[in-house]
Amino acid sequence: MRFLRRLCFALALSGLAVTSQPANAQKKELPEVPVEAPRVPQPAVAPELPPEQPQQPDPLRGISWSSDAIRSDTDRVGPWNQPVWTTQRPFTTTRTYVLPDGTMQLEQWYRPRWKKDGTREDRVLEEFAVGLPYRLQLDVYARWNIKPNDGGDYRANWEATQIELRWAFANWGVIPLNPTAYVEWVQRGNTAGEPDKYEIKLLLADEFFKGKLFFAGNFNLEKEVGGAKENELSYSQAFATTLIERRLMGGIEMWYRAQNVNGSRGTWNNEFIIGPTLQLRPTNRTFVDATALFGTTPGSPKYECYFILGYQFGRRAGPASGFQGITPSSLGN
Repeated sequence: MRFLRRLCFALALSGLAVTSQPANAQKKELPEVPVEAPRVPQPAVAPELPPEQPQQPDPLRGISWSSDAIRSDTDRVGPWNQPVWTTQRPFTTTRTYVLPDGTMQLEQWYRPRWKKDGTREDRVLEEFAVGLPYRLQLDVYARWNIKPNDGGDYRANWEATQIELRWAFANWGVIPLNPTAYVEWVQRGNTAGEPDKYEIKLLLADEFFKGKLFFAGNFNLEKEVGGAKENELSYSQAFATTLIERRLMGGIEMWYRAQNVNGSRGTWNNEFIIGPTLQLRPTNRTFVDATALFGTTPGSPKYECYFILGYQFGRRAGPASGFQGITPSSLGN
């Protein structure tokens, strides 16, 4: 019994101790948790784009042959920034600059010459030309003669194969008169036994009076390497203007030639022929040249005419837009 009384007394004391503690001591505070307001997503704003720029023509790619982007004979085209009138042989007796890179051309020539003794000598040529990089142009000709034999009958004879290379010193407009070097080899090997020969020319071309007048001039040295070793010095010149834009051009051509042969170098045969010239362009890739020249000196032929039919293919030179082309120095930059 004494044990039970002691146990009850101990439990009573422990309960009294618990009830005597302060009320706030029995509460347990929770830590504060920060609460953020929900974020509302903002709609995406498209960035402002710069105004669309018009597409610039690529002179290296060219344009379609059916395109009407070229409207004037003075429009600049291709990688060399040249006027379009120089891209389709504008004259028959006078060469002009070079073809644009990638442009190819087939030509059929017919040149009748009436001599003062009443005979006629015809020349027929087929030509292929191609514009190359670095302002180069390559031409290959097949040449035939039609002239009377000893019996007075006209016979066609294979005369020669010609290989020609041109190089323009700079892009058009960089150097006055746009000089172009020209070399040609004439491999005859025909039944008449005529010797081979070479030609060296300096080609000049430009525009005057704000593109109203077109000019071309050629200084020429031609020399046979065998036989009589004939030398020929000549200068040809042409002027033309547009009559109908991109369709018809008209003007005048003239040619001075002086020849001598081995054994009589002091004696020159002098020729000067002059006359009107026309170029008709039925389509963007075709052209027809016609020139009628009249002799003015005793040594000149009575008449000499040229007819050329041309057809172009490959890359057609597009608007240049001031493009200055590709040069060897620019490739290293």
